[in-house]
Formats: sequence, C-alpha cells, structure tokens
Amino acid sequence: MKFTIKQTESYAVLSLQEKQLNSMCAPELKSQIHKIVNEGCCNIVLDLKEVDFVDSSGLSGILLGHRACREAGGLFFLAESQAFVMRLITISKLNDQLDMADTVLDAQDLIMKNELRKEIEGNGQGDN
Repeated sequence: MKFTIKQTESYAVLSLQEKQLNSMCAPELKSQIHKIVNEGCCNIVLDLKEVDFVDSSGLSGILLGHRACREAGGLFFLAESQAFVMRLITISKLNDQLDMADTVLDAQDLIMKNELRKEIEGNGQGDN
C-alpha cells in the first residue's frame, strides 16, 4: 500500500496513494492505524482523495480506525472522500457513525477545536 503520514503533536494525516482500498491494502491500513495510536496519537485524518473504490475489507479498516481512535479518546476523520466511497458509507448506514470532512484542512481544524475544548474542560476540573 502506498501512503504518506504527516504527524503533528495533535494529529496524524494518513494519505492513501492508492485507487482502491481493498483486501490487498486493508491489512496494512489497519497496521498503520494501530502503530499511530500505539505511539500516542489518538487523532487521525484518513485522506481518501485518491481512493475511488472501497470494498468490505477497506470498510473494515476504516471502522477499525474509528474504533481505535475513539477508544484512545480521540477522533478519526475521513477527508476528501470520492462519490463512490460516500455512497458505500451511506448505503452501509455508517454516515451517522463516522466523522467526515470535506477537506483535510477542515478535519484538522475540527480536531484542533476538540483538543482545545478538552484542554479547557480538563483545566477547569482540576481547580477544585
């Protein structure tokens, strides 16, 4: 699987450079997600700009990413999804469960707002 990872202190952007997210790519996607989360980054943006096909294995990888980030207290965003991918998510009735953003930048902004909110709430609770 071809991909790039851009990681900051608050999030990682995993950009797939494949046309298909299928049974050939999904195991490595899952492995990369686990690696990112295990290294302490709980917010991931999955950039699907180049992906125009996802099968059930790819969808399983997406769901694993969602679950891993949530369990770590973070967010998992799909960004720049193509029409076919959006249709699959809608047909699978996952559009209410998965967080989606039009662009990677939009997802990054939402993650940063969430991190700021958590920081403010955390500081307010520790003052007692």
